[in-house]
Amino acid sequence: MRIAPLDGFISPAECKINVKANGISITLSKAHQGKDWKDLAKSTKTKDAAEKKGKADAGNDLMAMMKNMYNEGDDKTKLMIA
Repeated sequence: MRIAPLDGFISPAECKINVKANGISITLSKAHQGKDWKDLAKSTKTKDAAEKKGKADAGNDLMAMMKNMYNEGDDKTKLMIA
């Protein structure tokens, strides 16, 4: 299993690996003990949310443009849009 990048820095000298009969236990030690980690891996949700928002805005902009063309256009333009 690979988790990269981690939410913060670890101290490899203080990390422990314990091999058991039915699995492996890995204990990671934070390099900065006072810092809180929200999760083991860095979160990419903010980036994904921004990308989704950008796509939604583009769709809304296109609809606004089409409505504007329909409202300001002549009969031929309205017929072509419809």
